[in-house]
Amino acid sequence: MKEEISQRRTMQKNSASNECGQNYSDLGNLKDHLVLNKKIKDGEMSDYKFGNKDNMAKDPISRLQLKSCFCEVCGKTFKCVKSLKSHLCIHKNEEHLPTHTKGKNKRRKCYSCQTCGKVLSKKHNLTRHLRIHTNEKPYVCEICGRAFSQRATLKSHCVTHTHEKPYPCEVCGRTFTGKNHLTSHLITHRNKEPHTCEVCGKIFTRRDSLKSHLRTHTNEKPFVCEVCSKAFNQRCALKLHLRTHTKEKPFNCEACGKAFSQKCTLKLHLQTHTDEKPYSCEVCSQTFRRNCDITRHLITHSKERPYCCEICGKAFKRQGAVTRHLRTHGKENR
Repeated sequence: MKEEISQRRTMQKNSASNECGQNYSDLGNLKDHLVLNKKIKDGEMSDYKFGNKDNMAKDPISRLQLKSCFCEVCGKTFKCVKSLKSHLCIHKNEEHLPTHTKGKNKRRKCYSCQTCGKVLSKKHNLTRHLRIHTNEKPYVCEICGRAFSQRATLKSHCVTHTHEKPYPCEVCGRTFTGKNHLTSHLITHRNKEPHTCEVCGKIFTRRDSLKSHLRTHTNEKPFVCEVCSKAFNQRCALKLHLRTHTKEKPFNCEACGKAFSQKCTLKLHLQTHTDEKPYSCEVCSQTFRRNCDITRHLITHSKERPYCCEICGKAFKRQGAVTRHLRTHGKENR
């Protein structure tokens, strides 16, 4: 009995007109469709009129018109296109949702990836998706030559050269190079419960930031370089370190073209073109480009001599002076 019902339903779903090839969800609609075609061919439609709503409801042509709008997703029928459109909102998140134009049902074309089977709604989306499998990177940065599979990724990358930050946070005014970075930042403002480090009391707006910070206290280094096995407590630190092996230098100086592996190194280099020296000595007013330079300079004003010779114990203010001094012991041993 169940098999018989199943066969009957299958027959109903596969009901199609031999004349036009149109499919219908049940045999009743197909019969009405065939009657309508016959009346049109015989020329009976020109004088065809209904006396009242009851006659119209009984007539097969009327029934077909009343059921001409049906949802191809779930099979539900509607009296008018407007009702159908309202119903389609239920299926709006389904990828196989059909489009309806001028009262006619037209199924949206789908493009399937033959490698992984993913289905996409547009041909250009499939073309872009295929680059994941082919590793094709047609979009090349004119400054550093780095290639990308998508135009949007190249656009985001180019900002690293211009140092442009076009995405500002409306809450705190901080600016970002990419929209995704701004989105991640906005979460910090929505988080009402701050996360505090129990060791040093430092406060963080995000739990993952606190987790990352705690490694500075525990000295945990979970990020290991696959090339030289050197370990790091931050993922970003490992990323920067890997450039020493790959020789990648994505940060270019626009003034002289010199390339650098880190943004901070480029920033220091740019000061050589601007002659900017933001660090000033409080004793003699001499200026320096780097903080480490002024730290080393301040020793000259103090009596402190932290660098000692391991052979004779003589103390020096700078490490370089110790290195030069050690050569004198080498000459003595000859």
